[in-house]
Amino acid sequence: MGVKYLWNILEPVKKEVPITDLKGQTIAVDLSVWICENSGVKAVQGRVVKPHLRALFFRVSNLLQMGVKLVFVVDGEPPEMKWETISSRVNARFAGRGRRGGGNPKQRTSRSHFKRFIKECLELLDFLGVPYVQSKGEAEAMCALLNEKGIVDACITEDGDVFLYGAGQCIGISTWLESCCSDNQKNPVIECYRMSDVTEKLGMSRETLVALALLLGCDYVPKGVPGVGKVHAMQLVRQLEGKDVLKRFQNWSKEPSSSGEKCFVPDVRSNSSVVTIIEYIVLKE
Repeated sequence: MGVKYLWNILEPVKKEVPITDLKGQTIAVDLSVWICENSGVKAVQGRVVKPHLRALFFRVSNLLQMGVKLVFVVDGEPPEMKWETISSRVNARFAGRGRRGGGNPKQRTSRSHFKRFIKECLELLDFLGVPYVQSKGEAEAMCALLNEKGIVDACITEDGDVFLYGAGQCIGISTWLESCCSDNQKNPVIECYRMSDVTEKLGMSRETLVALALLLGCDYVPKGVPGVGKVHAMQLVRQLEGKDVLKRFQNWSKEPSSSGEKCFVPDVRSNSSVVTIIEYIVLKE
């Protein structure tokens, strides 16, 4: 899921480049995202026994032949705050597969399937000689850390959370999955997003993106702030440009009447949807 509306917000800085541009780079890959992506590819459904392994094999093989070095990252134990979101997501993708019995069969079956898929993918990576690391927490956080420290050049994921964790470059190759499962597309492209472009062209920092996640909704706050959409959230963060947005949120929870109202110009403050931000923060405390 990541941050709601984030890719729409970052659309102006998206660059489509040939996948061959990755030659010579070292890339961190969120393995779980690749598995989840593959579960929705209609071209292989009902035709391939283990589509997650087929897609992984062709993706890795093609990238290695291009001269791309890969480091896969496996999710560790997710934070307790995210359990509900993960459970819902995995159940939606894998419920109904396999035998059931005892306890909560739908939840137990989906989790066991996903863990089995992870294990099978890691075995395949071992055979291919491709390294992987086990994250203590979320894989996208580890991918971002590897990128931030300069160990890898970019992260391959469809989860925009990597920017909130500090990544400098994110590569989305969801459209490439179809080309890996078909012989029709010969020159696939990738979608490239750079945090430097987000800051320079959109005027948004990492801190601003975290604020948008809280307002619009993310894995930790799935519903976000009730009544606040993309337009209102962008209005709010722009009103706070140049300020410590997260610190200002904390101040609202302590002094909603004095610090909160000073942050809004009349046309924004008069909108009832945006005013609910202050009420929401106070109630959450």
